[in-house]
Amino acid sequence: PSPKTMGGRTMVIGTSPADRASGIAPDTAFRVTFSEPIDPSTIRAGDIASANITLMHGSLRIAVRAPSFEDGNRTVVLQPLQPLASAASVSTMVTGGPDAPADTAGFRLLEPFVATFTSRDITPPSIVSVSPAAGSQGIGPEASVRISFSEPVASATLTLAAAGGGPVPGTTALTAGNTALVFSPQALLQPNTSYTLTVGGVSDAAGNGLPGGTAAFAFATVDTLAPVITALHVGGVPRAGSPIQVQATVGAADTARVEFRTASGFVASAVAAPFAITIPLPIHAASTTITAVAFDQVGNRSSAFEQTISVQADAPPTVTLTNLSN
Repeated sequence: PSPKTMGGRTMVIGTSPADRASGIAPDTAFRVTFSEPIDPSTIRAGDIASANITLMHGSLRIAVRAPSFEDGNRTVVLQPLQPLASAASVSTMVTGGPDAPADTAGFRLLEPFVATFTSRDITPPSIVSVSPAAGSQGIGPEASVRISFSEPVASATLTLAAAGGGPVPGTTALTAGNTALVFSPQALLQPNTSYTLTVGGVSDAAGNGLPGGTAAFAFATVDTLAPVITALHVGGVPRAGSPIQVQATVGAADTARVEFRTASGFVASAVAAPFAITIPLPIHAASTTITAVAFDQVGNRSSAFEQTISVQADAPPTVTLTNLSN
């Protein structure tokens, strides 16, 4: 702004920071310099309604310490009580007219004075969403990876790696006004595989980096591997008409259930380890065949495992008499 006269004798000759300056440190002290010494008793500063020198953030007055003076009272110093908000627009305002600051001769500023500044951006970018989501499973082989940020970024890198393998070849590009980073693999992702994506080198236009430097997220592609039943264990005596317990041994950790059948049809499902059920044996049969099929959490079905069990006849008990007189 152009200098404003004070009763024709003095004027505001500058501010620090300068008008329209940017990148101001959050703890900056603001200075207003006049061409003549100012009467300190006429200075009212801070967040009070009667203040004639104020710092404004929008429509809000910024609380400051008691003003100090430099250069023979030509410069008024305002120090905010709290650091300035990140990337905030701040104005230094000096009132004009009868309530304005006065010099030592009593002359007051005739017209108001305003200078504006922008504080430094000290807010780091953050990750607001990840696709595929962290910990997700069953991701299709055609998937690409997308990271969304809280603000536009100037740079970012993304690496995708399979468990036990090297980086996946592909292309990375910033999109959506530099608020998103997309990685497109050159080839389809492998099924039945865990992948880890690592984000790094993130920096916004002000040089703020991602907290921690890097961030990593894992996901797994679609599961096409069926569980395998390796054995059926029988508990109890396989006697005609009596129940036995049958337990399936399954190698897959993601097994959801095991279905059991006999020659007469479906018997029951075991939905939790150790995947065991109780089966009644037929009364008039020398043997029975039990068939078990396992299903994992995504519906993959194992091959049927069959085991034939010999059934003992349900014979009545016998009594043997022994002569103990000898």
